[in-house]
Amino acid sequence: MIQMLYLQLFAVLVALPFSDGAVLNGLKCEYEPGSQFCRHLLAAYRQNRDTLLRKFPEKFDYAMYKLRNANGGIHMVLSETEKSGLLWRLRLVLNSENNALVAVLKECNNSVIESTCSTIFQGIFSASEDLVEAIIEVAEGEKKDRINGLFQAFGREQNNTGKFQEFLNNTLKALE
Repeated sequence: MIQMLYLQLFAVLVALPFSDGAVLNGLKCEYEPGSQFCRHLLAAYRQNRDTLLRKFPEKFDYAMYKLRNANGGIHMVLSETEKSGLLWRLRLVLNSENNALVAVLKECNNSVIESTCSTIFQGIFSASEDLVEAIIEVAEGEKKDRINGLFQAFGREQNNTGKFQEFLNNTLKALE
């Protein structure tokens, strides 16, 4: 019975639309509502939320804790109205995503072939990709060029965990 309620709640939450790209489930993007930045940020939030709504074995609790931290950080970024406050907050969020990835890879012995590992990895991958795209939207000059270059070089290889982790680490360094 309870499991059925969780499934119904999950179905309702997943079905809720983004509307104009500025609002998701009551979360409003204050910096340039409707922009690509907001769309990417809300997509990252939704991906993390969808991953968090799933039931995973207890050994993944730390990874889920880090994803909750990431979504808390996204919530803070969404309320920011000044461009000057975005990048350092986005760096903290991306760092939480990276920490969640490290925790998952540790529990999965660096392999995402097993179903649970693959599901969590894909959620982190999608959210992180959207976060980096949001970062590219608001970064400027050399920092923007460097992160965009890293993103293009990465090539979105979803099954290469090592390359993905290297990409996140290099992006975090570029944000320093």
